[in-house]
Amino acid sequence: MITNLHKATKLDNTPITEEDLKVGLEVYMKHGSGVIRCKCILDHEEHAIFESINPDWLMKTIMRKNVDDFTLGDFDELKDALEGFSCQRLATDEQRAVVARADEMGYANYMSYTQAGWTEKGIEKYRELEDENTCQPVM
Repeated sequence: MITNLHKATKLDNTPITEEDLKVGLEVYMKHGSGVIRCKCILDHEEHAIFESINPDWLMKTIMRKNVDDFTLGDFDELKDALEGFSCQRLATDEQRAVVARADEMGYANYMSYTQAGWTEKGIEKYRELEDENTCQPVM
């Protein structure tokens, strides 16, 4: 799996794939609540790096390659971590780290210091793993 791949689209707004990654590729990259035009400045077997081409909005996004997908245990941690983003309390550093990782994978949106939530992709994948791990009766 590649982190942050879901945040980028080609300039015609179609999703990019791993095969599209190459130095010079220009994309629209979701960043916070906005979208920034970026260019791939490095494509290596371990990661690709995109930088903003707008000098007024400097930012960098790293797409790490060959990352392990979330397990059911990771999703259980994410569920608990997202509870830290409620109006009654602030998330801990550990909870923020879990949500940040889920955001890179497309399973959660980490919007701000006090806002984070599930994505549809995250809910679907969590349910799928729960269904796979439900004990079936033995006959």
